[in-house]
Amino acid sequence: MEYPHQFITVLDELARRFGVAVDWTQQNVMPYVIDLFSRIVMYRLTMASIAMGIALTFMVGVAIYIKRGSRKAPFFEWEARRDTSGFKNGTFRTIIAIVLMVVAVSAALPVFLVNLVTFVRCIFLLEMVVFDFVTRLVSGS
Repeated sequence: MEYPHQFITVLDELARRFGVAVDWTQQNVMPYVIDLFSRIVMYRLTMASIAMGIALTFMVGVAIYIKRGSRKAPFFEWEARRDTSGFKNGTFRTIIAIVLMVVAVSAALPVFLVNLVTFVRCIFLLEMVVFDFVTRLVSGS
């Protein structure tokens, strides 16, 4: 079976990146291509899992920080006695809590959701994941 030159070039580049040696002289190259595609999917699945874990850890950490801090002193209490640093008691912690909540909602939550979609795509839409990966490789981005 004869393969187009551009197809072979793209698959050679993918194989080089994922450490798969494809022997184009054999009649049946499908086992090589299947192995290469499974490695691409596992790579995307692993990267999505790591990013989701980091985002989830950050969001849970912020929630624990806010929950533990609210036991000691109310976070959102602006009028309180002054401590030794010149801040009103709880004001500095309130500012930190607000900043962490904004960062958690504006950065970690979208990262988590985007990678959750990638995770689902890796499980149910394998061909689409491989196609997107090859498209990005060919376009150079």
